[in-house]
Amino acid sequence: ALGTGACRQWPVIDGFFFKTVTALMELKDHQKAKDLLLAGPESLQQKAPYWYDLACCQCRTEEIEEAKKSIKECFDQDQILRLRSLYDPDLEAIWESLGNI
Repeated sequence: ALGTGACRQWPVIDGFFFKTVTALMELKDHQKAKDLLLAGPESLQQKAPYWYDLACCQCRTEEIEEAKKSIKECFDQDQILRLRSLYDPDLEAIWESLGNI
């Protein structure tokens, strides 16, 4: 796939990872999106969208406790994403927990 190939070829360009992850999630391939995030460069972990997208994938792959940890890391880095999370259907499995995170 073009997106995953670009991620391997230019791993320092975060945009390739996030756009490819978004495309995979839209295609409902949450496992592949999660795998791509986890295989990405460590520098991605310094960005709140990494943790947000990972939490979304983890919810969709029924890794609920891991999703809660990931969304907490996201909120620690960027509180603005908290509001978005309340309406994101990918995070529906942890909506009730968000007030405690």
